[in-house]
Amino acid sequence: MDTFHIPVGEMTITPNDAQLISGLSMAGKAVRGKDYVNELEWHKIYAFTKNVFGWDEDKTKSEMLVGQAKQRMFHLESLRDQFMGTKKLCDQGKEVTTERITATTHLYLLYVLGIVIFPDISDAGVKANYIKLLDLIHKMANYSWGSAILENLLNELRKYSRHEPAEGICVLCR
Repeated sequence: MDTFHIPVGEMTITPNDAQLISGLSMAGKAVRGKDYVNELEWHKIYAFTKNVFGWDEDKTKSEMLVGQAKQRMFHLESLRDQFMGTKKLCDQGKEVTTERITATTHLYLLYVLGIVIFPDISDAGVKANYIKLLDLIHKMANYSWGSAILENLLNELRKYSRHEPAEGICVLCR
């Protein structure tokens, strides 16, 4: 079912395609390996946001957006506004603390996970469970991000192509 029908024939995306397009390695530890959970418990989300962003529980709740499937998500636009705020402070010549720089780095990486690595058809948020990947930032290079992109892309294409396209319309081009 990983073959998609388009007007000129069928196509699929191979691991080699994902590596060439993204420039990311297919080798390494599985991003969504045996320790991966689809839904982090609230207390774990609070602990991770405190550790990686310096947020308290109220700030975390205010930044959360609950998706249609009741998945806990961070709003991508809000994440972007927050890491861009650090640049504005620097541009104004204001001193930025090491904690702020670290939090900004994590905010940016979570944003990249939502926009580049694990985008979904909603295009509004990034799943809160991905914050766990940021907790050990020094180990991120050990993961197979190319495989993660390929898996996510195929899953999203499967979701999108479940509905039969109109005659002659490419399921990838809607």
